[in-house]
Amino acid sequence: MIRTKRSFAALAAVVTCLCALCTPAAAQNVANLEVFKSGFSQPLFMASPPGESQRLMVVQRAGVIKVIENDVTLATPFVTVPGVQTQNLEQGLLGLAFDPNYATTRRFYVYYIVPRGSFEPNGTDRGRTVIARYTTSAANPNIANPAGEVIFTLDQPFSNHNGGCMHFGPDGYLYVALGDGGSGNDPGGRAQDITNQLLGKMLRLDVSGGTGYAIPPTNPFVGIDGDDEIFMYGFRNPWRWSFDRGTGAMYIGDVGQDTQEEHNYIAPGSGSGDNFGWRCMEGTFCTGLSGCTCDAPGLHDPVHTYDHNTEPRSTTGGFVYRGDAIPRFRGRYFFADFITNQLWSIKVCGGVATDLQSHRADFIAGGPVTNFTGIGSFAEDAAGELYLIELFGGRVLKIVPAFVAGDWNGDGVVGSADITSFLAAWFADLAGGTTVTDFNGDCAVGSADVTAFLTAWFGSL
Repeated sequence: MIRTKRSFAALAAVVTCLCALCTPAAAQNVANLEVFKSGFSQPLFMASPPGESQRLMVVQRAGVIKVIENDVTLATPFVTVPGVQTQNLEQGLLGLAFDPNYATTRRFYVYYIVPRGSFEPNGTDRGRTVIARYTTSAANPNIANPAGEVIFTLDQPFSNHNGGCMHFGPDGYLYVALGDGGSGNDPGGRAQDITNQLLGKMLRLDVSGGTGYAIPPTNPFVGIDGDDEIFMYGFRNPWRWSFDRGTGAMYIGDVGQDTQEEHNYIAPGSGSGDNFGWRCMEGTFCTGLSGCTCDAPGLHDPVHTYDHNTEPRSTTGGFVYRGDAIPRFRGRYFFADFITNQLWSIKVCGGVATDLQSHRADFIAGGPVTNFTGIGSFAEDAAGELYLIELFGGRVLKIVPAFVAGDWNGDGVVGSADITSFLAAWFADLAGGTTVTDFNGDCAVGSADVTAFLTAWFGSL
């Protein structure tokens, strides 16, 4: 302990001397986009099996999952899910989640829509939600056994607002996001109905058994009024959401109706039984619709919203960056808008969103990708690096650093000027309560960030 204190005292002395020369770094573009892979047919999601760094699976809306192994897209599909309904753009093969113990169980789960034989006036089949369990072939890890076990079905009243994003939580349970059933303004009041109604909910299921699913005993409505599968409720269309691999927090992007798009933050270990307000609340806006109380005590408020203004919008939830390639992004939650093609990030500290940054212009300014449209999903790989999934463009785009991590001032040279520039910003953070130099992404600025930066600096020489 004494050695640590002396080391930091020595570092502080060096810092004090250097800061006589410090000048803050100019604003700069720290990342670009590159085409990771292309040629997919309406890709909607991408994920890697737990513990694997060489493979990524790309979900295509029509039901095919493709394998990328060692940066090569294999010709043979991982699996083709049969009977997928795609009449409405919000239908299709919508979700993929690998069992946390995939290395031994070889299990994975898919969420998709099939026809139900009930039609909207325009002839579109309303569809039925299906969750199925598949296993990978023991003989070939790049091919799944073709027959899956259906473990969950739910008829949809309309063809839109199907949700579909699934992830396993830190607790080992499968979390499944379901939209409110569609149309507009939730005409059935389904999102607020917790009895015999699973639409507009986040479900939590125990799929560790041999067949089907079980109810986690700590689900909030076990033993009382309310459906046992429900973990949270009051959602419109939580199209894309994720767990922060660093903290276990949840980030949920919920698509709005006419006024606001919202993103919700659920602290680690919390959220059980929470009501997110739809259809009485659209973000922070009171809708005036019946069935619940506007601004009711206890509602879970969004951590960030943005208004529609004059353009229709549709938010796409993303991930918190936990990679090593771009340390300045650590701890930042990335999200996009499907209609306006904007891309942003925020940092959530103490449950409060701070430092909203817009990235579209910067990311395309330096090339090689000079435009992107229709971001329907984000993805993260085993290393925590982030990707954008272009639905119509068929591309997977990777967020890559514009310069190495130790080049703080972005001049293309790693040298002493980067240390002085970083320390200037670090002292400014300490004085002003800002977090520009939060190099390890823990929402605090301190000696650990200096250590992390110097480690990156030496590693960049």
